[in-house]
Order: sequence, then C-alpha cells, then structure tokens
Amino acid sequence: MSIEIVRVADKEAVAAHSAEVVAAVCNATSRTVHVALAGGTTPERCHELLAPLVSDWGHVHLWLSDERAVGPDDDDSNFKMVRRSLLDGIQIPAGNVHRVLGERGADDAAALYQAEVLDAVVAGADGLPLFDVIMCGMGPDGHTCSLFPGHPEIHVDDRLVVGLHDSPKPPPDRITFTLPLLHAAKRLMLLVAGEEKRDAMAKVAAGPDPAVPASMLSLGALEVVVDGAAAP
Repeated sequence: MSIEIVRVADKEAVAAHSAEVVAAVCNATSRTVHVALAGGTTPERCHELLAPLVSDWGHVHLWLSDERAVGPDDDDSNFKMVRRSLLDGIQIPAGNVHRVLGERGADDAAALYQAEVLDAVVAGADGLPLFDVIMCGMGPDGHTCSLFPGHPEIHVDDRLVVGLHDSPKPPPDRITFTLPLLHAAKRLMLLVAGEEKRDAMAKVAAGPDPAVPASMLSLGALEVVVDGAAAP
C-alpha cells in the first residue's frame, strides 16, 4: 500500500501533469503499452493535452476504466468523449482502441470487456492483467470509476470488470474496472480538481475506507494529482 500526492496549482495543471506522465510512459519504449483512460472533465482535458505528446501511437493500446451502458454516439458515452478529446487528433491503429460495448447492456458488456482484457493484456506476477497506466477520476462523493459509496461493486474480488444497474448518477447502468484490476496496474493515477472535492480528497489522504471508494485505490501504488482547490 502506498500513496503519493502531487499537488499542482489548478485544474489545468492537473491535466497537464497527468498528460506528461502518460506520454513519458508511452515514449519510453517501443513495446506494447496499455493505458486505461478515465471519464470526466479533468481527464478530458488531459486527453486533449496528451494527443501531441506521444511521438508514436502505434504501440499504444487505449482502454476505458469505466463506461456507461450506452452506444458510442450517445452523449453519456465516455468513449464519445475520448474520441472527441483524443482519438480524432491522433493516428492509432483501429485494433489498438478497445471500446466497451455499452449498447450490449451492463452485464454482457462487462463480461466481454473482461475477456478482451484477459486476452490482450499480459499478466503480472500475481496473475492479473498488468496495465502500464490506469487513470481514474473522483466525484465529490468519493466515487471513482463507477465504484460508488455503499454499493457492492467496491467489494468484488472475483471479477476484473463488472456491470452495475443502480448508479446514483445517471445513467444507472454502467461498466467498471474492479479494485483487483486497478490495484494490479504498474501506475495508478487519480486526478482530482475543484473545491467541491476537498472533503473527499481529505478522506482519500486519510487512508483506505470502503465508504470512500477512491481511498481504496491506495491499497495499490497510487499517485494522486490534486489541485490547490481540492487539496486538504
């Protein structure tokens, strides 16, 4: 268990620092790199800044750490946001972009995505698929990915991707990475910006608590990039 907190000035700096970290990982090698992107406004800006920083996208595989159970052109789709903020501005092989098939429904989409992860991402020493970078956002309630306070998905330890049907935020049906897959990543990043997230950020800094799902990320090697407004 470890947590590193990187404090930067503002939301733009959170996005910029995170983009630089991901770009450095991608540019450091020519071998296959697996990066899971996040939904939300701060990750969206990160994607925009990331696009020109990677010198060659040919060896990079892009995933989503969570998605809504909707089609790729739905306004609620995280993939639609990623396409707009990143994919439309880069040259990347179509087979390197791994979309959650949200239109299949939460449970089917989760099972299909888990199978795709297991097939494409090489396992680490613990037998779990080893992502090079997984990015996560956080809501004011402390949720991360689509792991919400008081919901059972935070306790799932026998699946890597799971569907849920009762999200407290619309749309209710979603697909999310689970904690075992998140913890296995070589680099796990939590992007936090905005004064409305200060209370939740204080709880993350205090250590793992299932009532604050984002705090449970620190059971792995977590890097939190937080702006001055959200820093406790």
